Amino acid sequence: MRQPVAAVTLGVVLMAGSVAPASVLAQEASPSASPPGQGTRATTDAELGAMVVTARGLRRRQEEVARSVSRLDRALAEEIAAIDFEDLIPYAANLDGKIDPFSGTLRIRGFGTPSTNAGSEPAVGASIDDVFYGRNRFLAANFFDLEETEVLRGPQGTLFGKNTTAGLLRVTTRAPEFHNSAALEVLLGQDEERVIRPTANVALGDQAAIRVAGAFTRRAGRLRNTFLRRNEQDLSQDSMRVRFRFEPTALPWTLDLSAFHSRQAMNNGQFQFTRATDAMRAFAESFDPDFNTDPENFRTSLDFATDAEVVMTGLNARNTIDFAPLLGGGRLFVTSITGAAESRLKQFSLDADFTPAAFLRRVQPATNPYRQFSQELRVSGRFDRLFGQHDALEYTGGIFYLRSTLSVVDRFQIDDLGAAAGYLLAANVDDPPALLPGGAVGGLAAVTAETLGAALALLDPLAAPLLGADQRIDTRLDQAVETIAAYGQSEYRLLPRWFAILGLRVAYESKDGDFLSQGEGRLIGLVGEQEDHQSTVQLSEHGFSPRVGLRWEPMPKVHTFFTWARGTKSGGFNAIPLTPDNLAFEEEKADSFELGSKVALLGGSLRLQSTAFWTDFSNLQVSTFRDNRFFILNAAEARSRGLELDLHWMPPLPGTSLFASLGYSDAQFEAYPNAPAPADAGSATQDLSGRRLPRAPRITAAIKPRFVTPLEGGSLNLILGGDVQYRGKRFLDVDLDPRSLQPATTVVNLRATLSDFVHGWSLTIAGQNLTDEVTLSQILDQPLAPGNFIGVRSDRGRFLTASLQLDF
Repeated sequence: MRQPVAAVTLGVVLMAGSVAPASVLAQEASPSASPPGQGTRATTDAELGAMVVTARGLRRRQEEVARSVSRLDRALAEEIAAIDFEDLIPYAANLDGKIDPFSGTLRIRGFGTPSTNAGSEPAVGASIDDVFYGRNRFLAANFFDLEETEVLRGPQGTLFGKNTTAGLLRVTTRAPEFHNSAALEVLLGQDEERVIRPTANVALGDQAAIRVAGAFTRRAGRLRNTFLRRNEQDLSQDSMRVRFRFEPTALPWTLDLSAFHSRQAMNNGQFQFTRATDAMRAFAESFDPDFNTDPENFRTSLDFATDAEVVMTGLNARNTIDFAPLLGGGRLFVTSITGAAESRLKQFSLDADFTPAAFLRRVQPATNPYRQFSQELRVSGRFDRLFGQHDALEYTGGIFYLRSTLSVVDRFQIDDLGAAAGYLLAANVDDPPALLPGGAVGGLAAVTAETLGAALALLDPLAAPLLGADQRIDTRLDQAVETIAAYGQSEYRLLPRWFAILGLRVAYESKDGDFLSQGEGRLIGLVGEQEDHQSTVQLSEHGFSPRVGLRWEPMPKVHTFFTWARGTKSGGFNAIPLTPDNLAFEEEKADSFELGSKVALLGGSLRLQSTAFWTDFSNLQVSTFRDNRFFILNAAEARSRGLELDLHWMPPLPGTSLFASLGYSDAQFEAYPNAPAPADAGSATQDLSGRRLPRAPRITAAIKPRFVTPLEGGSLNLILGGDVQYRGKRFLDVDLDPRSLQPATTVVNLRATLSDFVHGWSLTIAGQNLTDEVTLSQILDQPLAPGNFIGVRSDRGRFLTASLQLDF
């Protein structure tokens, strides 16, 4: 391995341009400094803890990193009693989205790839303990015993792992420590919610340690299925992680091994009607008198008992060698990161007509596995002097390999031909019989469903040869992806207070996709607009992603920067190949400009960072619901411009602190002349050039005050806090139909904590969403029924939680 390492090191140095700041963290200068990306908790300033990030490969103060990055640490997660990543999202400016074990979409500055297509990769990537994961669902399996989450905005790829166009969530779990300890967190909430998170840390002498952590969740869903009389969106989660760390005192070497396993399951009836025509309402009420279209009522009506279950596992190995003792000056770390992971979607079914009629269902006849293997070799470090007295170089670079495979098997089937006929009649609202109002059409559809179903049952021997005994469509995608890349970024001190930034990523990626679509029965082929085919598509792409910039330090703890970066996101395949059309989509590219400043003032008690940005996308990948299925197409051009602002302040009033974030993102299509039109618009396409991107709020904001006061006569502290979270209005469907508009929301949370810092326990009582805001994450046209809409509600209404934390 010596020759590849030398080649990478030489390549990074030749690419150079990065300067090491004059002042570095004490932990980096110390002989016991931790390897990059690992290490103990950050050192602190006298007044306000120093924000330390790993966004440049080495752990650095946040103000010294020339990019827009937010750090959400363990203290924040513990303070707000966070259950999942969605609880952290509001605290990062211009970050939005939803994550669950079966789907999930993260968006930064308005850009993100919805998870409706299993074959696509995310525009906002996920990295856990420096291992890149090709699906964001792995985040849901690892939200426990975390050290920090870093939100990196804009194109990424010159520092580590896979390239992304919109940003990256970089998650670090807690490393084993060389002393014995244990902890237990118990959270109780409404809807029979119970979360138990145990942790045990065992020192194996003074050179090795092991850490075991788990998360066990049970939650009865609030969404009530009035037809089946059961709750949907209930969650059962059992997750565990084991980390082993070995640091021999005789060698400058660190070995970190980790493994995780997670099983998560729930009733999968997530959609509920948000709007129904009179005809569709009357049709549905004939099956379920409690049919409801008000999303505020947490009611749905589905005849099919859907479910979902996923099992995720992963193994990681990280070897780091510190070559500093051999250099006689400067720092040099060589790190090997090996990762293997698997996600097995064992069950995923859907009531595809979203009504209580036994019309159309989607089932998964076989397990859908996603598997990946990655290997990364990274070199990072710094030289304090290269050519003169004041110059210095800090660099990170490496090579990255990723191979992944995916199989997606789906089946769409009609259960009852009478119900199918009635549904299609009720959906025909554009041209109802002249003498019948919509409700009468719905009633007629219900009668049609009942009588036709009975007639077909009697005439089955005659109807089966005509229509087909089975009405189903089977589709399959088998996908293999291989990526290899070389990357590097450096900072070089040009002048005592000026630093040049230069980075580059070169990558090659190949994808093979085998598609199958096979139908049985005449009606299902017409309904699904399906065509039998067996196809093979191959894609290959070369990526070239540079990054350049300048950083200026006019005075200590005051930093400004300007950067330009390009990112690419590879093309891919659509996972429901009903027809041989639109099987693949092309890569997208992003060019991002950032102008920012980061300052620490008032003796370190006030820290402020602000970034203005302008991002242009070409060939933007857009998720579209058309022809009764989701697939991804390439829009022409899009752009986003705006700013991020983060403030951390410790006022002179003892015990008080304030955090605030503000994001503004004006994201719009620059050119999208053939965008999909609303289903009942009378035209298949429309021109959305100059219109806003879907699911992109212009303003995101959060403010979180906190007050701590000691109680007399003991070791108890009383902590009072809360936050206000604002999200601007946004369209929830790509066609920007006004009926898919989510209004702006203002969520208020309040918390009271009693903490004993001597005996190691704390109790928190919290009121969540006290303003009872209704938030939907998705609104879609009901399949085959123009003018009807379904949605997914992502909030849980107003609720209370109690959290107990014990340290042993």
